Amino acid sequence: MNFNEELIESVRDYPVHYDSARMKFSDTIRKDNIWIKISEKLDEHNTTAMFCKKRWKELRDRFSKYVGNLKKAKSSGSAPTIENIPPDSDVNGD
Repeated sequence: MNFNEELIESVRDYPVHYDSARMKFSDTIRKDNIWIKISEKLDEHNTTAMFCKKRWKELRDRFSKYVGNLKKAKSSGSAPTIENIPPDSDVNGD
């Protein structure tokens, strides 16, 4: 598994980072402590909590944009295509 996949799997264990319906969603101290745990879990990649948090935001935003483009394409009647992903995107972390 590459870094991005491991990060996504790690964040999946902490819904407070992506589920705004969670009671602790706005507890930034708790969320920062969780980012530290995640960075420790990904220690083999020699990364920091701040980097993990930033990378997660980039992945989440890119995915949201992609889904939005698919919805636009569907509503306009055009077929969704792989061209909706920028060619220079680093989805796999390579």
